[in-house]
Amino acid sequence: FLAWRERGPAEESTAAAQGSETLKGKIKDDSSPLLDIPVINGHEHMYKIEHFKKYLPGANKAGIDKTLIVASSAATLLGKDDGLGELNEWNSQEVLKAAKEFPGKIIPFCTIYSKDPDKLDKLKGYVAEGVQGVKLYTGHTQFYDEPLDAPAMDEVYAYCEEVQLPILWHVSVPKYVDEFRRVLDKYPKLKVIVPHLGVGFFRPQKDLPLMAELLDDYPNLYFDSSFGTRAILVHGLEVVGQNVKVFRDFFTKHQDRIIFGTDMVITGNSEKTSEWFEACIRACRDMFEKDQYHFFMGATGSPYAHAPSKNTHGEFAGLGLPKAVMKKIYADNLEKVLKRDGAK
Repeated sequence: FLAWRERGPAEESTAAAQGSETLKGKIKDDSSPLLDIPVINGHEHMYKIEHFKKYLPGANKAGIDKTLIVASSAATLLGKDDGLGELNEWNSQEVLKAAKEFPGKIIPFCTIYSKDPDKLDKLKGYVAEGVQGVKLYTGHTQFYDEPLDAPAMDEVYAYCEEVQLPILWHVSVPKYVDEFRRVLDKYPKLKVIVPHLGVGFFRPQKDLPLMAELLDDYPNLYFDSSFGTRAILVHGLEVVGQNVKVFRDFFTKHQDRIIFGTDMVITGNSEKTSEWFEACIRACRDMFEKDQYHFFMGATGSPYAHAPSKNTHGEFAGLGLPKAVMKKIYADNLEKVLKRDGAK
């Protein structure tokens, strides 16, 4: 399974470098109008503030009003295998600084390292500084090193439930569903957003019924629609296009519990220009809004094209969901999760 990781500016992969050259000047996607409604990008990472400045113009052109930025460790931002304990504090502060520099444009989420003995005190400090949620990576198959319901995390879950602080929690649900259920059973008022449809989008016929079951059982659980960066994004779009009815039915039935997100990972990678960000965001929106659309990264010649599909021209089938449904997915649901009325 492909990792949700990003190489740092000095560690760009050969494929990425070649891809930038191969596709230079070819980012020409469907420019037909998008829905004229508020849109919040509910899942992004940012390495440095200077990188957000590159993202923002493209996001604005793609109709993004504000972006939820989750802080990350060196494992995510730099692709560093042993970096789970590194950069968590630094990047949490960088996200907070960016939120102050770009008022109204960023919803800041911090992150904590599960092995840090001071994690709860640090989390409380971030909340005092203005974070609106916390990102956890402990359910990621590559970062997993103890059960999700391990006692060491109870203080964090209890605190988040008490103060109504949302958790954006990467959980590979099909693999860790029993542990995940035990946490949600123990903390029934805990607000949790699981990205990537619980890592269930690759096998929708098998795994989406499990996600639907969890949504039925836990009223404070949400999923975000992000796929990941590059090849993962293209693969996800292909799967949706090949299973339109399954995804349309799922999103329609659970329209109150889905949050829009992209997860492109905002770094200094030279491939990631403002135009690149705009094209990727538009593809994520087009998947929801249109019956058919084009995305350059899925076409033959792209290093990220999903080879088995043989999608010569990068043409995809979309879901064509109505405006009323997308209004919830694009903004209303996340705003509901972020409300902390009566929090102590």
